[in-house]
Amino acid sequence: MKDRTLNDFSARALNRNSALLNTRTRNRLREDIGTLRNRFRASGEVNKDEFDTYRFQLRQTATIKVSLENEENLGFFDVFGTKKRVQAKLLNGNGSTLRSTDRVRPEGEDDFRIRLRAGTYSIRVTGRSEKDVEYELELARSNRNSDDDDDFDDDFDDN
Repeated sequence: MKDRTLNDFSARALNRNSALLNTRTRNRLREDIGTLRNRFRASGEVNKDEFDTYRFQLRQTATIKVSLENEENLGFFDVFGTKKRVQAKLLNGNGSTLRSTDRVRPEGEDDFRIRLRAGTYSIRVTGRSEKDVEYELELARSNRNSDDDDDFDDDFDDN
C-alpha cells in the first residue's frame, strides 16, 4: 500500500476524484419537468452551497408566471430575515439569467411574469443561509397575450 502525503488531499487531487465531488452536494437538477403544460408546483430546501434546478420545455410561445414563497418562520433573533432568504432565477438554454425574483425573506413571497418563445428553460432556486431554507415554487403557463395593466415586463426573452 502506498503511503499518502498531504498532496493526495489537495484541492486539485480531490477535484480529480468525482466520487468525492458527488458526496459534497446533492443533485443539482432536482427535476426535469418536461413540457410545461399548465401548472407545476414543487417545494424543497436550499442553502448557500446547494440549489435546486427545475428544467422545462415550451412547445410554443407562452407567458409564464413564476411564484416563489419562503416557507421559513421569521426568527426572533433574525428580525429582518437577512440570512434565510431564497431567490428563483429563470435561465435560458445557455444558462443565462433572463429574470429573477427578489431575495424573498421568511414568510414572504414574490413573483414575475415573462413571455417566452418555444425552447428549453430552467428555474434555479438558491438560498443565502448555511442552513437549509424551505421554499415553495409555482410555475403557471398561459398562451394568451397579457393585457393586464401591471408593471410586469411581457417582452420576449433574448435567446
